[in-house]
Amino acid sequence: MWLRDAVLSVTAAIGVVCVLLLGASFAFDVKSLVVVSGSMEPGIPTGSLILSRMTPASEIVVGDVVTVPKRTGTELVTHRVVEVAVVEGVPEGRELTLRGDANDVDDPYTYGVTVAGKHLLTIPGGGYVVSFFQSRDGVVATGAAILVVVVLLVGTRGETRQSVRRARRGTTLPDGAAHPSVRASGHDAHPGEDARCASDDPERVESR
Repeated sequence: MWLRDAVLSVTAAIGVVCVLLLGASFAFDVKSLVVVSGSMEPGIPTGSLILSRMTPASEIVVGDVVTVPKRTGTELVTHRVVEVAVVEGVPEGRELTLRGDANDVDDPYTYGVTVAGKHLLTIPGGGYVVSFFQSRDGVVATGAAILVVVVLLVGTRGETRQSVRRARRGTTLPDGAAHPSVRASGHDAHPGEDARCASDDPERVESR
């Protein structure tokens, strides 16, 4: 019983987290990212899951932690802003100078952006969990967990039905049997008369 409850509770918790992340992503343009290096430690450890909100570059200030694309265009970097410069001819554009908290020097080049992912939340270790579920082993484990949950739910429904049946059998009187609360009367009665009274007026029987 406890194992079933534990599995269902963990599954429900994971489901709630996934729904919240998905809802935040659509409603507030929030992105989730996995940290793969230690350049922002100790504040953002390797393997963390971070949430960032896409923000106009004009709202970014020194001290913000932002996620922007590298010049290669295929990777992202999450570092702290140490300098902001306006891009000439592009009112909404900003040239950002970044540095990792664990680094002694600024990044080797600046980042010209019009929007950036502004850091909102760090979930230490959350990136490892996400990476696992995205792997082949994680997919297999997820499928197995879903199967276990289905089996447990089916078993729970079966136990509930059996309990209902047992309760009904325990409260149903055999045909022709007298109610146990009915006492024998001092006068002749027709067969089954007391039993009929018990079923027709239960409150009166209880008060006798």
